[in-house]
Amino acid sequence: MTKIILLRKPIRPAIVAISYDLASEYSETLVALAITNTPGTAVLEVDRIGKIMYVHWINAKTLNPAEARRGIIEAFEKHLKKAMG
Repeated sequence: MTKIILLRKPIRPAIVAISYDLASEYSETLVALAITNTPGTAVLEVDRIGKIMYVHWINAKTLNPAEARRGIIEAFEKHLKKAMG
């Protein structure tokens, strides 16, 4: 973030809707917190019924939901599923 600010790099902020595949509220919360801890991203809302997280991405590489899912949430989901069984 500092690099973006100091070097005045152009950014492409966006809010993307990303589907997720987690079974419990606990795992949803852990993934949302992990995403928010990533610089430049923040989970704004979680739709538990539709299983969608709305994520603010400071420098969106894509607006395609499937590509955004691969770039933002997939790794966290994979590791959490391993840990939680």
